Formats: sequence, C-alpha cells, structure tokens
Amino acid sequence: KDPNDLSVTRFLDSGVSYRDIKAGREGSRTVRIGSNVGAEMSIRCKSFATANEPGGLKYFSTKDDTDFNELAWTIGSGDFPK
Repeated sequence: KDPNDLSVTRFLDSGVSYRDIKAGREGSRTVRIGSNVGAEMSIRCKSFATANEPGGLKYFSTKDDTDFNELAWTIGSGDFPK
C-alpha cells in the first residue's frame, strides 16, 4: 500500500478511522506553534447505519453544525474548539 494514497482509510488503535481528502502541497507552509489551522469533518456512528446513511448515522458535521463550515484554532494556544 502507498502511505500517500489519499483514498486509503486509516485506523487508529483507539478505533477511530479517518481518510485524508486533500493533502497540502509539497513545499507549502509548515504547521507549527502559532499556525492557524482548520478542519472539516463528519462524525458517524457505524453501529447505527441506515439505508439512507450506510456509513453510519451522522451526529456531527462541520458543514451542518458550525457557522463557518469548519473547526478552526491556533496551534499551541489552548483554544481548540469544544
């Protein structure tokens, strides 16, 4: 498997799975303390899959549940959204 393949779903020991949709470009800025970052995400519960939502019932989406369609914070500031 190619570790840079964005279509691959990755699994953490905690049971969380994720997939990168769009990676940064080579040579682009580096994230460090003080960097402003944003993330778009959906959180689903696979054990509640339905015909309409076969990936699991969606119970959080930055698109539907935030004012700016993302979670944004400054690295190292302690202001991660709750």
